[in-house]
This record gives sequence, structure tokens and C-alpha cells, in this order.
Amino acid sequence: MNIALTVLNITAPVFILAAIGFVWVKLGFEYRVQFVTRLAMTLSVPCLVFVALMQSKVEPTALATLSFAALAAYAVIMIASFAVVRLMRLDVATFVAPLAFGNTGNLGLPLALFAFGQEGLGLAVVVFAVMAIFPSRLASGSCQAAGRCAAWCRNHWSEQRCLVASFCGRAGRRQFS
Repeated sequence: MNIALTVLNITAPVFILAAIGFVWVKLGFEYRVQFVTRLAMTLSVPCLVFVALMQSKVEPTALATLSFAALAAYAVIMIASFAVVRLMRLDVATFVAPLAFGNTGNLGLPLALFAFGQEGLGLAVVVFAVMAIFPSRLASGSCQAAGRCAAWCRNHWSEQRCLVASFCGRAGRRQFS
């Protein structure tokens, strides 16, 4: 029973916020997706990455190791997704990116914070930053070559902000600690 309460305490805020959003839309209130997405990707996400890395108490070597581990894990998942998509004869440009890169930000970051506290959030932000940067860097050439999701690549330019925030957060932490 104790473990069930622990899991409920960790996941309840995420599900409550999702339920609020669901009810909001069902009641017919306006929700401008383009505005919210632009606000989140141009301001909120880079600020989150910067602040989380500035406040992180995790050693820089551990963050670097985690960055390389996340990069390697995403590369393996990307290759496996590519193989499965090719094996099933599906469109690579349509299916590989969504299969390889999950919802690390919207779902993973709050869960990491509630489950592991500030230190967990700091580590999760590193994985999120890798996930935000890696797909666009790797996929932009193949997307444009395929010609089917070039618009997706052009619209997901926020990884540059995430990259800058990552470097500034780490540099600022070294400068001010």
C-alpha cells in the first residue's frame, strides 16, 4: 500500500494537469496551441534548462557522462526504430522520429522532479536537452531529402535555444559556484 501511495504522489500532479487541460478543451474554452507552443519553446524550455543546470548539484563529469549515455541510447533507439519501420515497410520519414524520440519533456521532466527532487530534474534536463538537440541535427538532412517533413524540421528550431541554455547554464554554474 505504501508503494502505491508513493507512485500516486509522484504521478498525480501530472494527471491532474492533463485532466484540467482535457476539461478546458471539452468545455469549449479557447486554447491557442500555436501561441502556447511558441511560448514554451522560445522562452520556457530554454529557461528551464538554464535554471535547472545552474541549480544542479550534480558533478559536471556525471552530467557529461549522462549526456554521452543519452546520446548513445537515442542513437541505438533511432537505429532500432529505423530497422522496425523498414521491416514493416512503413514510411521512414513519417515514423522513425516519433518512435525514437518520446515525450521526454512534457511527461518525463515533471515525473523526474516529483520522483527524485531537484537532483532528478537536473539529470532529466540533461537527457531532455540531448533529446531536443539530437533529432533535428540527425534528421534534418534526411527529412529534407525525403521532402515530407522538412516543414517539421523548420518548425522545430527551438533546439538551438535549448543548446545555448545548456551551455550557459553549465558555464554560469562554474562561474558563480
